Amino acid sequence: MPTRARPRLLTAAAAVLLAGAAPGAALAAPASWPPAAAPGQLFAHIGEEHLSDPDGPRVLPAVVAELAKYRPAAVMSSADKSDNGTAAKLEAYKRTVVGPLAAAGVPVFSAVGNHDRTSPPPLPGGSPGALDFAVYRSVFADQPFPWGDAPPPPGVGPTARPFTDPAGASTHFAVDVGAARWIFVDDSCSSITLCDAVQNPPFPDGEGFAGQLDWMAAKAAEAKAQGRRAFVVMHMPTQDDRPGHTEPTPLPHTMGEGLAPDNAAFEARAAAAGVDAVLVAHVKVMQQYTAGRVPYFTDGGAGGELYVGARERVGVDSGYWYGYRLVRLDAGGVTTDAVPVIVPGGITVTGPSRVTRGEVAAFSATARQPATEGVRVDALELRDPDPARPNAAKLPRPARIWTTGDPLVLAPRAAEADDPRRDARRQTASGRFAATCPGRTDVTITSGFETRKAPVTVPSAAGPLVRSVGRRGRSVRPGRRTTVAAVRLAQPARVIVRVQRAGRTVGTLVEACTVARRPIAVRWDGRLGGTAARRGRYTVVVRIASDRPSIARRYVVRVIGR
Repeated sequence: MPTRARPRLLTAAAAVLLAGAAPGAALAAPASWPPAAAPGQLFAHIGEEHLSDPDGPRVLPAVVAELAKYRPAAVMSSADKSDNGTAAKLEAYKRTVVGPLAAAGVPVFSAVGNHDRTSPPPLPGGSPGALDFAVYRSVFADQPFPWGDAPPPPGVGPTARPFTDPAGASTHFAVDVGAARWIFVDDSCSSITLCDAVQNPPFPDGEGFAGQLDWMAAKAAEAKAQGRRAFVVMHMPTQDDRPGHTEPTPLPHTMGEGLAPDNAAFEARAAAAGVDAVLVAHVKVMQQYTAGRVPYFTDGGAGGELYVGARERVGVDSGYWYGYRLVRLDAGGVTTDAVPVIVPGGITVTGPSRVTRGEVAAFSATARQPATEGVRVDALELRDPDPARPNAAKLPRPARIWTTGDPLVLAPRAAEADDPRRDARRQTASGRFAATCPGRTDVTITSGFETRKAPVTVPSAAGPLVRSVGRRGRSVRPGRRTTVAAVRLAQPARVIVRVQRAGRTVGTLVEACTVARRPIAVRWDGRLGGTAARRGRYTVVVRIASDRPSIARRYVVRVIGR
């Protein structure tokens, strides 16, 4: 389920002419979930790409390919890009991430990770004492301003690089895209204030700021005054709420391993400036927390080997899984979704293939992720975290939606806090569906661009299905309701009555699960879509459907007068 500032319920409604009838059969499952085509502006966030990790060459390209399908306005990265910021490894990152997304029309902007600095031998990559940004500034100098020195893409501001901007990639910067300002802060030294001494542009800067904390707060306040959303992107989080973890150390994996005063200082400044969200990485996990009413999202699953040690295990109940975050801005607020990356055809659905009418069936699904050499996630549960887990509230919910192929056969039974964007008539994030009428249909789960269907039958009872189907009136006058057919069932079934002209369906009179034993009068007022039908011959097609072969009757009706 998404995280949203101000949720709203979006439902679909359809009018039917039979009192008490359910809406019509559902459309196909969505092409993606969260939906790529939706109101507002879409962004994406990735972190811990670690292209040099065992599964980085498999996970990261899969994330990039899926983001290219979503075509967000921009992708924001919290880094690390590799295990060490050498020219060869940073160039490989550009070929793997920046190039393919740019070819899809999606710009990338990135923060600096501690592993993006160049650590000279014998220091390992990411060493706190290695503060060499020269290679980083050189490799990414060709990126769009304000990250690099190249002209910004259309719709991205600032629109021109000032002459006071020093050459090379910036280590901190603010970029405006549409209704949002993204403020990139460098805390890769395990401290924001320690990083101030090695910044590009340097401090004090041309605007008179002495360091990043003051600069960040001013840029956020300015964005809010302009009516923009303000987001901060940096590498290291201020909190790490994994209970009893051992990887990479048993200490909180934050700035200074929890000892830097910048953790509390940043949280206070971000809250006071009205920052809408902070997006980070550094921990190879998917988790979230709140500080001063500001949500923080740790999205560390874009490629790096997950922090799974002796006491950890992979899955939704720990946050150890591979994925990325989508951020959508619209009139209702900000919605974020943590989306798992799944191998093609990698979803498995579990649930009953036959459900008795009146019963509620629960379906579940797992997903295989594209890791084969390091920490594998072969069965990620596509559900909410177990509420009994000690940090369940700080774990993201993998994005997914369940869709019924026919809500007259299987109707969704949503959880109390279901996804507010669903079509309540046919979708739910819970995977629970009530068998309402005999028939054959399927349930489909969608996560990202991966889907999987499972067939389901709701059986009818033994014995006859229909008592009688008959014609009634032979002519209809617009504006006057006339009974054109009558149906009497022996047991529940779906009754679908449509109007056709020249073999083409032009209207639906009834589409409902019907249980009555008394005759059902099908009435038509001679209108189609609220407008009087043209005079002439029409065909009323009555179909009774269940898990058995359909029974159909066709009657010719004339529309007369006006």
